[in-house]
Amino acid sequence: CKLLQHIASPKDELEGCGLALDPQGKWVALLQCNLRNRPVVDIHSVATGRKIVRLGGLPNAEVQSSSSRPLIRLISSPCGKQLAVVTGKGLVTLYDPLTGKRSRPFTSVPTPDHRGTNAFAFSPDAREVAITGMSQLCICSTVDGRPRPTSGHGGWVNELDFSPDGRHLCSTSSDRTVRIWALGEGRQTRVLSGFGLDTIAVRYAPDGRHLA
Repeated sequence: CKLLQHIASPKDELEGCGLALDPQGKWVALLQCNLRNRPVVDIHSVATGRKIVRLGGLPNAEVQSSSSRPLIRLISSPCGKQLAVVTGKGLVTLYDPLTGKRSRPFTSVPTPDHRGTNAFAFSPDAREVAITGMSQLCICSTVDGRPRPTSGHGGWVNELDFSPDGRHLCSTSSDRTVRIWALGEGRQTRVLSGFGLDTIAVRYAPDGRHLA
């Protein structure tokens, strides 16, 4: 393991809270917070360490009481051409990481307790995103923003993963099931049950034929 770049904020009042790395290795997004928990996201070049752009229009973040840090996650699309900023209040905003331009905002499926977005995933071609609220799941087009709500889980949805070919989506939940969805048909095709505990994590194998 070799250190390629050291990237630090020039302002002492900013504290690092998270990051996202471009799968192509061209940029890294740094989430930082000031003393008022106002989020700041800077995009830096991996090659030079220099700041490319600072994202504007970030929403005020809900603060996690246990750590006093904003509930925000950064997720890169598989191709590295989009960066998703996901807040605990249920707002997902897509940005171009090289220009800082916002491409489209999404709001997660409404939930009874208004806890917002819990899980988020890009499809392999980044033309769709999957967003979950409490027990509901919504597939949204990144092209026109068209949402396709689905239902099926009886508990909090914990994680999502698209199949490598982008035709299916699997989800885990506190209802102790793993569910598989056919995206083209917009329906649930299989329910894996019998787990003794909540299902937390799930991943497709590279061939798309197996789940872990």
